[in-house]
Amino acid sequence: MNANPKTVLFCLLALCAPSAFAASGPDQVRLADGLFARSMYDLALREYAAVVDQPGLTNREVVLYRMAESLRALGRAAEADAAYDRVVTGFPESVQAQRSALRMAETAVAGGRFEQAATVLRTRAEGSLELSLRPAWRYYRAHAELKRGRPKLAEPIYRRLLEEDGSSPYAPHARLELAELLQAENPAAPDIRRLLEQVVQSVSNAPVGRQAALRLAAYLYGQRDFAASADVYSRILRDDPAQAESVQSFAAWAAFKAGRWEETLRLAGSLGSADGLYVSANSQRQLGRTNEARQAYASLLAAHADNALAEAARYEAAALALQAGDFVQARQLAGQVKPTPELGEDLLWIQAEAARGAGQRDDAIVLYDRLAQDYAKGSKALAARMSAARLHLEASRWEEASRRYRALARDPAGRPHAAETWLASAYARTQLKQPAEAVADWTILIRDYPGFGALDEALYGCARAQAELGQNQ
Repeated sequence: MNANPKTVLFCLLALCAPSAFAASGPDQVRLADGLFARSMYDLALREYAAVVDQPGLTNREVVLYRMAESLRALGRAAEADAAYDRVVTGFPESVQAQRSALRMAETAVAGGRFEQAATVLRTRAEGSLELSLRPAWRYYRAHAELKRGRPKLAEPIYRRLLEEDGSSPYAPHARLELAELLQAENPAAPDIRRLLEQVVQSVSNAPVGRQAALRLAAYLYGQRDFAASADVYSRILRDDPAQAESVQSFAAWAAFKAGRWEETLRLAGSLGSADGLYVSANSQRQLGRTNEARQAYASLLAAHADNALAEAARYEAAALALQAGDFVQARQLAGQVKPTPELGEDLLWIQAEAARGAGQRDDAIVLYDRLAQDYAKGSKALAARMSAARLHLEASRWEEASRRYRALARDPAGRPHAAETWLASAYARTQLKQPAEAVADWTILIRDYPGFGALDEALYGCARAQAELGQNQ
């Protein structure tokens, strides 16, 4: 059926011509509504503007609201707000007034004017709201209160929203922001994990779901639930590869802290950063791959010498070098690390052991003595004193060796090694041709430690020394 050319022309004029050619009164409103429904906001605005102030217009609040909506859609925010305000002030009891106030609040929030948004929304009691508007109203009000630094006002509003409208489109945003609010007040609050997990489970592919997943992974890491954190990061990398660049380092750290060494190596393998090299080196070390670990530490120190992780890397590389018998590098690396209360004792131990391994006996004694003095209550103090005494014995410094061994034997801390220290002191005294001193040491050993494994040696030595004393008398 062919359209009448005159009819087509009339329709075009009705759609495109100025308002003077259009219908008037109710017909003009219907025409504007039709244009509005087709998202033809520029033309709809022209028609609404032509009739909005006509005397006798019914539903003026609807015309004003749709006029404001058209202005908003066209990006004319200030003019839209003025039209919304006419609805709010002129027709305060209408549904359009509620919708207009909500739109004004949305615009204020988007512009960072949170005080204005909160003021607009506080003016109406929640009980008077149209139910379909309540979730959005509560969300924007809570959001505005939170952003203006009033978390105590925001929290109950978020909770009412989630209790009464927990399945609305605003609920995921409310859960995410309530979790952030709670975390700022008490990082251990039990609700935080539940809220974030609910967002991830309900809208995992939406932007708010992806943001919640990132926050959940970071939250779990902060709570030291490294395995759960690593699992969340793994899902993020699987479901949202675009996040890989920003997330991979965090995922590697979570896997490393969870003791998942192979997973850490897979995640960190493509990272040339200090973090990537550090967790790779540590994972290789945990897997017993000493050479690979040392290479990774060396790469980190070569490329990121000033990074905060370089200190820890030097310490761990020094320990590995000592283990591998590379004493020169072990001492050099340990000497480059700034001592801290946590590392100071171990650093001195590595340097002392490296000096001893390299044949630098006097240096080793100095380092052992410093360790024993500076960390007298530490776990390595006794071993350091034993090692220093042994080095004096090896150097044939008999007097000093005996003095040190006797001090160890009399010290309650050295009681587990008392028998062997009395034996060593007695031996040093025999080398000094002091049989009486030797007999004194052996006598204590034989009397107080009858179960000593080398008791036969002590008995024999004591007998010889006593015979020597008899010959000398």
